[in-house]
Amino acid sequence: MKMKTAEIIAICILTTVVIIGCGDKPETAKKKSNDNLITRRYARVDKEMVALLSVKYSVDEKVVETLIHEYKNEHSYLRGLRKSIRDNVVMKTNDDYKSTIISLSVKYSLPKEKIASIFLDYKMYGMATDVLDQLSE
Repeated sequence: MKMKTAEIIAICILTTVVIIGCGDKPETAKKKSNDNLITRRYARVDKEMVALLSVKYSVDEKVVETLIHEYKNEHSYLRGLRKSIRDNVVMKTNDDYKSTIISLSVKYSLPKEKIASIFLDYKMYGMATDVLDQLSE
């Protein structure tokens, strides 16, 4: 059974909420509110970034979003963990990035250079956002 990135993220968020909910203290209510704000903010940023990449590379927004989700799912820690549990082997994440890019290039009939540029811009934007968040703390 193949899980979508959105499902994996939902499971992670749900697990985090359950863990945080155990032994809840009154002062954690403010922290939970901040966590929800951060989650909503990142969802908005992702939509914004998808729109920007769509315009920059002349690729439909839905295709850009799907490319990013498929790439992240293919190389996610959770996917490696699920596969290791299912196959009863030592966990290993997929680090064959080039093959993934080539595969997506064929699947979506887009040049591999364009797909690589989309991923690179997406990652750079994420890193810049993380740095700005850390500086604002």
